[in-house]
Amino acid sequence: MRTWRSIIWLFVLSTTTPLDVKPTAAEGAKLDVDLKLILAVDVSDSMSREELQLQREGYVSTFRDPRVARAIASGEFGRIAVLYLEWAGPYHHHVVRPWTILATPEDASAFADTLAMEPIATDSSTSNRAMSFGKSLDQAPIATATATSISAGLLFALEMFRDRRFRGTRQVIDVSGNGTNNSGPPLAPVRDLLLSEGITINGLPIAWSAADNAIPVTSSGKPFLERYYEACVIGGWGSFSIVVNDISRFQDAVRQKLLTEIAEREILATPVSFVPAGVAEVDCTVQEGS
Repeated sequence: MRTWRSIIWLFVLSTTTPLDVKPTAAEGAKLDVDLKLILAVDVSDSMSREELQLQREGYVSTFRDPRVARAIASGEFGRIAVLYLEWAGPYHHHVVRPWTILATPEDASAFADTLAMEPIATDSSTSNRAMSFGKSLDQAPIATATATSISAGLLFALEMFRDRRFRGTRQVIDVSGNGTNNSGPPLAPVRDLLLSEGITINGLPIAWSAADNAIPVTSSGKPFLERYYEACVIGGWGSFSIVVNDISRFQDAVRQKLLTEIAEREILATPVSFVPAGVAEVDCTVQEGS
């Protein structure tokens, strides 16, 4: 484990840059928040243009929902810090919206408006092109990454938590994607590292039939991707996964998930048990190294 920790941290140092933190006067001192939440969104080439658009629309519409503002206000401090991250291969990580404090309905609405204006950058390492959120799917140019690295995305998110302007009662990474970890560091030791830091990882596996996961449905009664996220991706206190198996339900799933994370309302989702990789029915190394 010590060897993997060393390798993982070397990978973190090689794929992240120092944070350019310029706190405002209000943020000059450490600010207590109920939740530090990173929304880690898959933009790899396995995601179709329609899926990319639906992901972004799902998060934008959710932060415009009055129930989100009420959930934020229900916490002890009445505010959360949110960061929106797009990830793909091992070296593609794009912070679309940096850490932002949300405390009022106006804050949440402004976050949604700003997010709606940002292009969907699909591979900044090889192209400056991006998919503009406001353009039609036919007109939007798109560049794609050739790999899906959940592990590298998690490591980048871990580095983002190093921003010490905020003290969060909880630290949560919300991972959405439609494939398994097939590039970058092995997923299991990376997840273990984050869990040792007290970080909770929740999942939003996209498993509708239009998604090209290149993974067959198993005889267990659940699609492989759903079982993979439960066994290999999520973990930590109160962790849960909400599978999206119908394209028409994506926005509802995002809303349900964020409300559950912000307000810790178990009634909105059925948490799944954390299954150690060594005893899971799913092989967490599937496709790794391929």
